[in-house]
Amino acid sequence: MSYPQVDRSDLVPNFDGRAGDDVVDVGWAEGQLTEGRPYRLECWSLAGTTGVTVLMADEGLEASGLLEVNALLEASGVITNLAPQELTLHRFVDPSGTSCLSVSYVTANEDDEFFAEAHPPLKPYNRAS
Repeated sequence: MSYPQVDRSDLVPNFDGRAGDDVVDVGWAEGQLTEGRPYRLECWSLAGTTGVTVLMADEGLEASGLLEVNALLEASGVITNLAPQELTLHRFVDPSGTSCLSVSYVTANEDDEFFAEAHPPLKPYNRAS
């Protein structure tokens, strides 16, 4: 089965935290889950906390909850959960009209406590965009 890629054409990276909020965009990665679904991982920083958000089309996952999606991401080697944390699952429609979902993880906080590890190597955002 072929799944659509999440369209992030509307993303304007924030490099300094002063573009209306305090989130700083760090980098991104793309890949495929074990079942062939493309994903996009975006790394961000906010007030001493670093996190990642994993985005993907929700085709075939419409009835899946946070536990199932998290298990898929772990089984695919995208995320390793190191400590309990409150995760968030958000459903949205991307600019191309694809129904998508995202899961956000805190990877580390300002006290150097580690909660999750993201495995794909990050690419920097293009500052010229």
